[in-house]
Amino acid sequence: MSVFRFIRLLLPIACLLVVNSACTTLPIAKPFKVLAPDLQQEQFLVVITEAKLRQGAGKSFNRYVRDIEQSLLKQPGLYGYSIRAELLGNRAWTLTVWQDEQSMQQFKVSPEHLIAMQNVQSVLESAGFLKLQETYESIPLKWDFALRLLSEQGRFVKYQN
Repeated sequence: MSVFRFIRLLLPIACLLVVNSACTTLPIAKPFKVLAPDLQQEQFLVVITEAKLRQGAGKSFNRYVRDIEQSLLKQPGLYGYSIRAELLGNRAWTLTVWQDEQSMQQFKVSPEHLIAMQNVQSVLESAGFLKLQETYESIPLKWDFALRLLSEQGRFVKYQN
């Protein structure tokens, strides 16, 4: 199930819970999914990303996210991940936890990720990235904390159309 389909299922409930707030910017996250529970080491590589979608690019973005999420399930060295997106909004975030830099770099050259990156300028207005080392005890990071780190320490790029 794509992250946006998951979010649309929760939309009516989430809108009922929101008081004096616009539903369009209410973020919903898939729970952190641990794929390698036996991987217990002192330090992990955590990657936090933000994507701001171009108007009308939701369908293409959803397809890339679905394909990438399916590929994550078989990525060696991935401890776990979570995906977060705005209800009816145009921003989405990922939080991935890797055994090491090499594992993450292998994912970056996977066919699904390469296809998405080849089309990034047609789908995204901007993106943010942050890589950091975290201890096993701090995994998974809370979304509020992760997004604060991303805004304070991340690298952001704007894409030309």
